[in-house]
Amino acid sequence: MRYMVIFVMLCVGVWFVGCGDSHKEAEFEHLNPQELTQILHFGENEKRTFVMKGTFDKKPIKAYLTLAYPPIALYHKDTLNALDMQARITFVDDAYHYAVYKIENLAFHIDHNVLSVKGKWSDKEKTPSDKGLDKFEGENEHSVFILTQDMDMPLNQADVINASFEAQNKQEKKYYKYIERPIIKCNNTMSVASCEKINTALNDNKDTKALGEALQAEVVKDYDENMQWDTDSIQQQSVYFVDKHIIMLRNDTYRYEGGAHGSKSMNMQAFSVQSGESLPQDIKSLFKAESLVQVRTKIIEYLVKEYGKDMFFNLDEVEIPEVFFMNERGIVFVWQEYDITPYAAGIITLGISYKELKDYANMQSPYGYLFQ
Repeated sequence: MRYMVIFVMLCVGVWFVGCGDSHKEAEFEHLNPQELTQILHFGENEKRTFVMKGTFDKKPIKAYLTLAYPPIALYHKDTLNALDMQARITFVDDAYHYAVYKIENLAFHIDHNVLSVKGKWSDKEKTPSDKGLDKFEGENEHSVFILTQDMDMPLNQADVINASFEAQNKQEKKYYKYIERPIIKCNNTMSVASCEKINTALNDNKDTKALGEALQAEVVKDYDENMQWDTDSIQQQSVYFVDKHIIMLRNDTYRYEGGAHGSKSMNMQAFSVQSGESLPQDIKSLFKAESLVQVRTKIIEYLVKEYGKDMFFNLDEVEIPEVFFMNERGIVFVWQEYDITPYAAGIITLGISYKELKDYANMQSPYGYLFQ
């Protein structure tokens, strides 16, 4: 079964939507998916991510907003194909929480090609996605958030191009493949050379049309009329964290080729805003060599606090994971399926604040400034 990934993703950080005493409050209006995508000039098979800033309950926040239309069908396709565009809003203050909205429940404002969005918090489908950071305080279902595109960030927009192919062979075995790749949109706060270097790493620096054609060829090429089992393959990339120094993306994959279940994985890509070069993805480079034992001890302490002892194969064998993400509050450590827990537990994530890890940090690392 396949689900829809049609969402607006908002990740909380720091700032506010006003520009001073002379700022006139924007007039927001409700738009249906067709109206919104026409105004934003959406292309076929495209998602679009905006880096935002704003207020939540009059408190400063940062946001990542992703729109997709027409709906991108993955899981639960048969039961959800009647739905229009939805909004998935992930608030990231002291912890990640998300709520699912219909686009019609949000209001939009567009001024000089700058997008703003307004809505109310809903905790009906709230869930933490990164364990270990402190409790999120915005749980009043009447809390209002207002967000506007952050034109001061080196990346304030990324177009995510996707392609999919679905077929069934003579043996009635089903094949499905979905791939998406982002195109980073350059602006005047990042050099063209850096932007092009990042896009070369992500998509061979192709334009929207060329990338769409390349992805469509890729999703078809592995189809086999003689395959003996159902096959599902999903590759997604999303903007995870942006500041004036780093652009970080999250890569999610799912693959099923027969058997009891498929497998998922999560990985990170990061780039320097200044040079466009890929940044190291070795978690141990984040910390001083002499502090790795203390870091591991703290990680195990937090794992037990968040998940309990019984979930793990053997806590004595848990190591600092290879995969990590940075966000506004701290480091998110990631263990893949089967790394430290049974399959049923899924991918394990654990967030620990920069403050808790500052004494162990390697300040010469490209990520060192985040601990200051």
